[in-house]
Amino acid sequence: MNNLKLLRKRKGMLQDDVAKYLGLTRPAYSHYETGKRVPDGEMLEKLADLYEVTIDELMGRTPVEDVG
Repeated sequence: MNNLKLLRKRKGMLQDDVAKYLGLTRPAYSHYETGKRVPDGEMLEKLADLYEVTIDELMGRTPVEDVG
C-alpha cells in the first residue's frame, strides 16, 4: 500500500478525512498507510474511487502517474 499517503496528499486530504469517508477511525486508516493492515476488497474499491486510480496503482503494482 505504498501509494496511499502519496495519493492522499495529492488530494489535499488528512487521514481523518479519508477515515471518515471510509467509515473508519483515523488509527485504522493510518495502519493502511503504514502497511500494518491491508484493506479488504470493498475498502480497496472505495479508496480507488476516492483517489481516482486503479487498485493496481493503490497496491503499488503499477506506478502512479505524476501529475506534479
